[in-house]
Amino acid sequence: MVYLIDKKNSNVDELLKDNYVVKYETVYVCEEVEEVIEEPVIEEEPLEEIMEEPEIKNGLLDEDGTTYYYENNEKKKGVINIDGTNYYFDDNYKLRNEFTIRDNNIYYEDKKGLQLVDGIRYYFDFNDGHLVRSSVKSVIDISSWQGNIDFDKLKESNLVDAVIVRVGYGTTNSKCGLDNKFERNISELNRLGIPYGIYIYGYAQNEYAANIEANFVYDMINKYNVNLSYPVFYDAELRTYNGISYTKSLYTKVINAFTNNLESKGIKTGVYGNLYMLTKGSLNDPSIRNKTIWVAQYYNKCQYDGNYIGWQYSSNGNIPGISGRVDVNIFN
Repeated sequence: MVYLIDKKNSNVDELLKDNYVVKYETVYVCEEVEEVIEEPVIEEEPLEEIMEEPEIKNGLLDEDGTTYYYENNEKKKGVINIDGTNYYFDDNYKLRNEFTIRDNNIYYEDKKGLQLVDGIRYYFDFNDGHLVRSSVKSVIDISSWQGNIDFDKLKESNLVDAVIVRVGYGTTNSKCGLDNKFERNISELNRLGIPYGIYIYGYAQNEYAANIEANFVYDMINKYNVNLSYPVFYDAELRTYNGISYTKSLYTKVINAFTNNLESKGIKTGVYGNLYMLTKGSLNDPSIRNKTIWVAQYYNKCQYDGNYIGWQYSSNGNIPGISGRVDVNIFN
């Protein structure tokens, strides 16, 4: 039973006494409520969003004091002809007015060789000075022959981007030898954050010895906390040793055994050889030439007819922090 009691009833308190309400029954006290009439909600149609057409960049544009060239919002680099005049834009897309273009070649003042311009390393032909390649690396290779190098001076010079370090020399059948400056060289390069790779001077005359050399390199990498930015190169220079001729057949077996061993362990490898051996001699085999090649040719240009990562162009480099001469290279 439900009791509806008007709250205006003066006897409401009496009615709510226990004798008027049965246990478990519900009593509602009604209160007069003012009727509220809700206004209908009128939904407004959303305003159509007006999209502005994006600005399309074309032609020469100056941004923060630097001039760029755009084609449909895309920056361009290299030689660009604008209204009949050739301009050179570097690998950072910046206009370089100090570069001149003559007969489809690019020149930088009267500079030759390796030049650092606004953080980009350029290689200009050693003979006539035309630009051969941009964004290259200036690399030296070192061993115990360079003694104790002052790596702080070397880094401060801004002449060297990376270093290839000799880990040691190989063997014909038993044990390899560690370069006595390897530990120091690696420690200093790690300290200064200079990128590097390593190489071993190979002596192996069979696949067995080649695997000994590869295992030695792998052990030294782990022992001396080697952090490679460049490959491990097999230095193949020998023509004969202990009465054994290093033929194409011998080198093919040795180098493939060495590189396969390290590659199976996740180590990138390459081969160092001189121009003659790579093109006409015992390294002129497709299985060798298809590897990462570092070619030696002391000349004003590299004449190797295959793909290569590095070119050793001189052994008479002069670098601050190194007493005496050092091999100098251009790496892609």
